[in-house]
Amino acid sequence: MNIIDLATKTMQTAIKTVVDTINNRTAGTDSTVNSINTKVDSLINGRAVKSVQRGVLSLPHTSEVKTFTATINSINPAKASVTIDYGGSVAGSSSVYAPYIENVTATSITIGFPNSYIYGGTKISWQVVEFY
Repeated sequence: MNIIDLATKTMQTAIKTVVDTINNRTAGTDSTVNSINTKVDSLINGRAVKSVQRGVLSLPHTSEVKTFTATINSINPAKASVTIDYGGSVAGSSSVYAPYIENVTATSITIGFPNSYIYGGTKISWQVVEFY
């Protein structure tokens, strides 16, 4: 083997090493790009909302219970928005106290009331919107 053949062999080995390194790095990138493309396609096709759940809690006549829980289908709370609508009456001195979202878990929402008296038949509508 002469010097030119040796140099050619060394150069081929170096080129193969660089190509292998690029291929290895690209393989991981392909997976990430495919995942991003899927999410972008979902957004473009109007599928930003993964699920919507709605319900109504009918509250009892009470001055003792201050939280009420609704069971929901499993969600990722970090990717969800919860809203409540309240049209009932509560009494407490001369003020009206509105309910609030106390807690959201993967399978429930808890709605709380400040110190107040809840009239029977009071209803709270709730909605959970989970996003991709």
